[in-house]
Amino acid sequence: MLPVDKETLFYRIALTFVKDIGPRRARALLERLGDAPAIFKAPLKELKKIDGLTETRVKAFKDAEVLARAEDELKYIEKHNLQVLWIDEEAYPQRLKNCTDAPMLLYYNGNADLNAQKIVAVIGTRKSTDYGHRITEELLNGLKGLENMIISSGLAHGIDAYAHKYSLQVGLPTA
Repeated sequence: MLPVDKETLFYRIALTFVKDIGPRRARALLERLGDAPAIFKAPLKELKKIDGLTETRVKAFKDAEVLARAEDELKYIEKHNLQVLWIDEEAYPQRLKNCTDAPMLLYYNGNADLNAQKIVAVIGTRKSTDYGHRITEELLNGLKGLENMIISSGLAHGIDAYAHKYSLQVGLPTA
């Protein structure tokens, strides 16, 4: 799939910032209006016709703060050379896409295959200990050499972060 244009990416990001519009409602809007720019450009009276969109929710699509946050996020993405996956893109994790509340956007850096056959999640305490580090290292060392596998975590401080750091040290793909 070709990279999306900057305007489309901007509105996709903005959609994730609209108050009280979660992934389920966003999917319904996309089914009805086609894409994120169309949602934001639709007349308020058209949006009001959509089931579940109250007056407050409809006005949120015109909220300057939502658009300012999206602009800041877009600048951050560009500055840090991050990749963005939209829910309908082929590289978006298929297992996650099947969840009714899957996030519309995922951000990542690198070239990890988020649809790898084997995904090992390493989740642990935020206040990790030497023992926790040692066990994490033993687990990850045992996974070296496996093909089509990726290490994942909740990206929290502590063991989660250590698992990513150590994975990179020993050459394991991580997401």
